[in-house]
Amino acid sequence: MIKKLLCYVTFVPVKIIYCAALIIAISFDVQAQEITLRKYTAKDGLPSTYVFGVYEDKLGYLWVGSPDGLSRFDGKYFTNYGLSDGLPDSRTLGGFMDSHLRYWACTTRGVAEFKGNKFISYPLSDSQNIRWVFQIFETKQGQLWSLTSTGIYQFNFNRWCKVKLYPGYENYACRGIIETDEGLYINYGNLLLLKKTDGTFKIIGALKTSPYYYNYLSISGGEIFLSTTDGMNEIVNQQLVKLKGELGSLKNNYAYYRDSKKRFWIANEQRGIQLIETGDKSHFKTIYKPKENFLPQSISEDKEGNIWVATGSGLLRFSEIGFNILQVPALTKKNILFNILQPPSGPLLINNGSLTLQAFENNSFTKRNLHRKSKVLLPNNELIIDNYAFDNKGRYWYNVRGFSLVMQDGNNVYEQSNKLAHLGNEVFDVLYDSYRKKIIVAVGKQNYPCQFDDTSYSLLPVANNIKVIGTITHLHQCANSTILFSTDQGLIYSIDKQNICKLQLNEFTTPGTVSKFCNDPSGDVWIIYSGRGVRYYLWHKDSLLFKNQLTKVNGLSTDNASSLCFDNRNNLWVSTHADVAVFSKKINAVIKDTYHIISFINAKDIPIGDSYSARLTKDLKGNIWLFSNRSLMCFNPDKINYNPPVPAIMIEDVRLNLQQTNWATYVDSLSGIFQLPYHLKLSHDDNTVGIYYKASPHPVLMT
Repeated sequence: MIKKLLCYVTFVPVKIIYCAALIIAISFDVQAQEITLRKYTAKDGLPSTYVFGVYEDKLGYLWVGSPDGLSRFDGKYFTNYGLSDGLPDSRTLGGFMDSHLRYWACTTRGVAEFKGNKFISYPLSDSQNIRWVFQIFETKQGQLWSLTSTGIYQFNFNRWCKVKLYPGYENYACRGIIETDEGLYINYGNLLLLKKTDGTFKIIGALKTSPYYYNYLSISGGEIFLSTTDGMNEIVNQQLVKLKGELGSLKNNYAYYRDSKKRFWIANEQRGIQLIETGDKSHFKTIYKPKENFLPQSISEDKEGNIWVATGSGLLRFSEIGFNILQVPALTKKNILFNILQPPSGPLLINNGSLTLQAFENNSFTKRNLHRKSKVLLPNNELIIDNYAFDNKGRYWYNVRGFSLVMQDGNNVYEQSNKLAHLGNEVFDVLYDSYRKKIIVAVGKQNYPCQFDDTSYSLLPVANNIKVIGTITHLHQCANSTILFSTDQGLIYSIDKQNICKLQLNEFTTPGTVSKFCNDPSGDVWIIYSGRGVRYYLWHKDSLLFKNQLTKVNGLSTDNASSLCFDNRNNLWVSTHADVAVFSKKINAVIKDTYHIISFINAKDIPIGDSYSARLTKDLKGNIWLFSNRSLMCFNPDKINYNPPVPAIMIEDVRLNLQQTNWATYVDSLSGIFQLPYHLKLSHDDNTVGIYYKASPHPVLMT
């Protein structure tokens, strides 16, 4: 509720964050761009599973036409309109929004304007019976034309008046018009013309007997394309030229679209949906081949680069998402994944709990068999790696499930419990100390971390006597070589280069609070506290000082962060139990070291599976890997969309005293498709206004 003496109500263009409930991965090549498919049907809120067409307006809404009405999609919900809302017919196409931000719906009985959540129809200048509207077209002079089955009409003063372009075709179906500097290219279905700027006509496509031989006319990157029942064509120098290769050989009914990357998308009943890469004319790549009859109708692209295909079996959205989904069963042979390791050199390694690691090299995985050399068996005869470290001698150290420590040298593994027996029988973490050149181990019952000097284990010699409360559970070395360790009581201690131990953080004292440390590129530290998001600490002399945090208040969808890492651009990646968010340090921020979100990947787009175990790892090529027990994804940061998601707000209704209000009685003009009051002025004793809007749930700034 807003109470002000003077209220000004405007609206902000919407930026849709598309979400998905069902994702099908199309490509599994890690080096290729992943294309995913989301299918919307009547179960998702559409008025019909059969879809005729899709149109994205200038505000970001997606309008979906069907046999049973029109639907407006805001990225999450479908709002449906039918005859009761003023549509002249329930059979609708996508529509069009003109330069005045008026939205026009195309139906089989004419055009209707959307005003104030209702549709208004305007009369025709003749008595023709329209059976289809092919296109709404706006000329460079701002004239609005409706291309229908009974000719072309121009909108003049709340009336559609017949336009006479080509003699003898006044009442003939016009399937499309494109305006260029040369004039108007007009598609009558059986005849293709150019009306030049001097008013003369030139026949581009000869007269055909079929009324729909010339089908869909489009322009992309300044090039004009036309589909016919005898193949794809391009108009070059005012001549119709058949495209070479398979595009020119297409027959009968098919839909096509040339996207913003200059690729051709082709859809027909027999071949499914296929893609031809930029510059190619012959090599079709099948993107989607449904089992059922899907009756493709049209193809379009939104501002985010998503491809939308209207079909008889639903609305399909194809997205290039900058990551690849790999099949865990095929990789691990056990349908489960426990950890991913990136050594200082060599390939990425996948651990499935056995003595066989999967090494990722040359875009494929190969087996690396390990051999147990110690007499002591591994816990449960498994190698489930929870934590790991790599020393300066090429050895790998694993803290494995069952509280054991294992050292790998070459392809041989050695269980360490006998050597550690005098210190304890439970290991919780392992770390390589790059300053002391030693392996550091968190051993149960020990007050301080322990060290390995290449022959034996001993307690790290701490110079001072300080009481450590709780059992050490996590180890971390900061950029300044200070060792941090946390306990199961939620406390964080440090040991500096002089072996002086100090209590650093005692903020929450919640058992098991700390779950992850990560060094910031600046040398400071990020800490994940369970259920408290991600917290950022600065080093001031020998002490950690809290700076700020990322939570659901300022960027995360939930406070339950599970992992974090930095990519090669110094962007911070944070996985939660629901999704992945990418943050970047804000340039020229008023407050130093503030981060803002630059990319958000919804959980419904990434099948995390057991999300509570989701973790992030960066490989030597800079790819970011997200994995859980039953899922594995590889993100290429160079292909992620880093357009900052703005706070997407679209005011859809304004109500005085929270009641439905006819604002035409209060102001001289109304604005936009929802007919909101423009420059509204209210008296001081009658100014309680309710503003109803839809917005993205993800704030973008961290301060």
